[in-house]
Amino acid sequence: MNDDLNNDEVITLESLIGKDLSNFKIEKRTGVYMTDNGGRRVNSISCFKDSDIAKAFAKNQTDSDYRKYHIVLILTDGKRGLLLDGVEPVRIIEDEKAVLEIRQKIIQKLNSEEVKVLGI
Repeated sequence: MNDDLNNDEVITLESLIGKDLSNFKIEKRTGVYMTDNGGRRVNSISCFKDSDIAKAFAKNQTDSDYRKYHIVLILTDGKRGLLLDGVEPVRIIEDEKAVLEIRQKIIQKLNSEEVKVLGI
């Protein structure tokens, strides 16, 4: 398996599994997105380093009333990007530690006869 990404490959989270990400970094950019008639975000269009360029781009489209912009975080190699929108932190728990905690909770639910039968 080749761990490098092709330059023309669309970046998805799935495409990054097991890949070398040393050329990628997280950047703050101005994202331009499309909205529906109710003003809800439908999809992202592009991201720009310069917020003035992003605003000008959004305002000079034929459907500019449906184009909005905001600050976003992206994972990028400078050519392609993955929007990190809605990312929330997670706590990583070691599997072995979790198994011990789960086992202890299961044992606590056993009655004395069950504990005797299991020999614990």
